[in-house]
Amino acid sequence: VIDADEAKAAMEREGEREGERAALGARTLFSLGRHRRRVRGGRHEEGGERQFAINTESFISENGRVTGLRTHQVEQVFAEGRMTFEPVPGTEKDFPADLVLLAMGFTGPEPSPLLDDLAVDLDQRGNVARAENFATNVDGVFVCGDMGRGQSLIVWAIAEGRSAAHAVDVFLSGSSQLPAPVLPTTAPLR
Repeated sequence: VIDADEAKAAMEREGEREGERAALGARTLFSLGRHRRRVRGGRHEEGGERQFAINTESFISENGRVTGLRTHQVEQVFAEGRMTFEPVPGTEKDFPADLVLLAMGFTGPEPSPLLDDLAVDLDQRGNVARAENFATNVDGVFVCGDMGRGQSLIVWAIAEGRSAAHAVDVFLSGSSQLPAPVLPTTAPLR
């Protein structure tokens, strides 16, 4: 189970010693050991079968080398105002692997003394709740990017950071000439 961009970068770092890469017109075939993936165009078209909503339980190894991943499906559950992922019983599955590349996703702000001490409200997804001006329920505390929007692209964090700076400037001085390119509720184009 690999992401093509990560596989390409890893193979380039390793000098393609562990695999091969051959250009096939607009397609590239990655061979990592005995597992192959065909890549077309963008990074979301790696080919192969995608697995969603799974969690890796453990690595499977033989003689000190990885031979696979042991996984189980998960379901999204809202508990105590926070989103969690719970295992689905009976969905365990092993995937063969010669190479494992880890890509960690953001699932919301981690509970911390800072958030507890500030006493900011969280939304249904576990992100810090905010108003139209990026303000939290605590006077003078603003939030933008992944903390307020949830997992997203860096361009959203940059745009929200600029807009939050505008809101902080208004809060502190009463007005602002800083740009505010997006609102907290602005949705990506589809």
